[in-house]
Amino acid sequence: MTLGSITGFLALFFLYFSRIGTELDRVFISCLIIASYWIGQGTAILVPHTTVADPGSPLYTSPVNQVHGDLLFVLLLTISYYIEKKRLSTGKIVKSQ
Repeated sequence: MTLGSITGFLALFFLYFSRIGTELDRVFISCLIIASYWIGQGTAILVPHTTVADPGSPLYTSPVNQVHGDLLFVLLLTISYYIEKKRLSTGKIVKSQ
C-alpha cells in the first residue's frame, strides 16, 4: 500500500508541479511511474511459492483475481495516456500561471 501511495504521489507531483519538458513529456513520465507499480504488482506472482489469494479467503476460488485487476489497470492507464496525448496534440491546453 505504501509503494502504491508513493508512486501515485510522485506521479501527481511530477505531472502538476514539475516544469521539466513539455506537458506531453510529463504525462508520459507520470504514466510510466504508475505503470511501473502495476507491472511490478502483476509480475509478483512469478515469485516462487506465491498464490493470487490467501488459501483461506473466499477470493481463493474466485475466477477474477489480482492478476486480472493488474491487467485491467495497465490497460486503462494505456488508454488514458493515448486519450491525453490526442487532447494535447489538438492544442486545447489550459496554461497554468
